[in-house]
Amino acid sequence: MKAFQLTLILAAVLVIANTAPPLAGAAAANSDEESYDPTLDPAFKVWRSLSGQEESESFFLVAQRYEKGETVGANPITALQYYILAAELDHKDAEAAVERLNKSLSKSDRAEARERAANWSPVTDEEVERKQPVKRPNNDRARLLAAADSGNLDQVTALLEKGVPVDVRDEHQWTPMMLAALQGHDTVVAVLLEQGADMEAQDINGTTALMAAASSGWLSVVKRLIKAGVDMDVEDNAGETAFYMAEQFEHHSVSTFLARVNASPEVIKEVQAFLISKGYKLGKPDGLWGPKTEKAVKSFQKKLDMAPDGRITKKFLNRIRGDSASGEKSSKVKKAS
Repeated sequence: MKAFQLTLILAAVLVIANTAPPLAGAAAANSDEESYDPTLDPAFKVWRSLSGQEESESFFLVAQRYEKGETVGANPITALQYYILAAELDHKDAEAAVERLNKSLSKSDRAEARERAANWSPVTDEEVERKQPVKRPNNDRARLLAAADSGNLDQVTALLEKGVPVDVRDEHQWTPMMLAALQGHDTVVAVLLEQGADMEAQDINGTTALMAAASSGWLSVVKRLIKAGVDMDVEDNAGETAFYMAEQFEHHSVSTFLARVNASPEVIKEVQAFLISKGYKLGKPDGLWGPKTEKAVKSFQKKLDMAPDGRITKKFLNRIRGDSASGEKSSKVKKAS
């Protein structure tokens, strides 16, 4: 599956109502407002980014976002609509989701969701182009957001030199850094970092630049942000991390890289020694990552009430190091007595 564009799902359902909220875009040269640009339409862009508008998994992923309020406002009616569409295409988990939401929604809400599902049709270029113009600001702040989103390095540089704040935000609280990361514009991300952009900034849903890059599969951007010192364990409002998003959207190169960021041979050896002391049969600590070590890490993560993802995160290391310190202190007390 191709990248699931986080910020651009914000108005997928609004295609039906022929309305869409504004999104930062390229400004017209000589007016206070810019005309509607179909390539910036949120609903249009999210469907174009998925593997296929009419695939069951695409419907299901959109439904999940609306049900959980992940990167969009929670909307159970819209969630039910897309779960129904997924169920009609025999998605293995959709029927249970439909049943679950049917129990929590009113009769009128269920009817509205069914009507929307029955009237749904794919978004086309022609449909988007027929939409009414959307007014957007025409100023340097909007231009910087648009330039970062499109990867226009020259314009980004010129606007920053002109004094436009590097962390300007759009109406969804997205910054140029987040937009550039989402689209995989590595050189733009590099320039923004050099200019002191806040790489930990979060939007209204807790999304960060690292999450945007990870969910879209941009390994080079992910590596650049990690090298710059970004916190990879930050969670969004739904409790999801960049690693989780990379795994969810099957960007294996990104998830594998993030899983091993803190796993140097020395750290792996330390973790193995700790796990062996807890009774896990791993042989001698050798600093090599393998299935037995990963299985043991996942098992101990469960005991710590952590997500059993097998990652050696800073949080995990702090927990086991704290446990080790407590064990050593207890041992010294016993010897003293």
